[in-house]
Amino acid sequence: GVFSHCGVDTYYHSTGRELGLQVRDWGFDMVLLDPRWSLPQGQIGSAYIQVGRYTTYAPAEVSGAPDTVYIEIGWNDAFLNAFALSQRMSVQLPTGTYWEADLTGTARLVDLLDDCIRTYRDYGGGGGGGGGGGGGGVAPK
Repeated sequence: GVFSHCGVDTYYHSTGRELGLQVRDWGFDMVLLDPRWSLPQGQIGSAYIQVGRYTTYAPAEVSGAPDTVYIEIGWNDAFLNAFALSQRMSVQLPTGTYWEADLTGTARLVDLLDDCIRTYRDYGGGGGGGGGGGGGGVAPK
């Protein structure tokens, strides 16, 4: 077998929404799924992301299902640390759509993702930069 990818995903039962991070050679895809959305296909512009005190803009794309958005986040330790340590995250899409998530308990997921990234690199996966891999992980909540 071949070790192929790393990712984490959480499902919010009360709303049917999902939040995921998928590791790519160039960084992360943050995947947001909301069954209430019906978004246009293709590149929709830059999403504004706020995780605790960390903020950034990143390219967003709808590909496949109209209820799913992929946001490209490069290798970024500040983002991963904020994701692990913050209680809330909000995303504003260029379409005006707003998405908010509870991040309670994500520190353990980010540590597991960090371990996976190191394994992925060691066994022929992608290159990638920092992005939490190769370091000492993330401080617990």
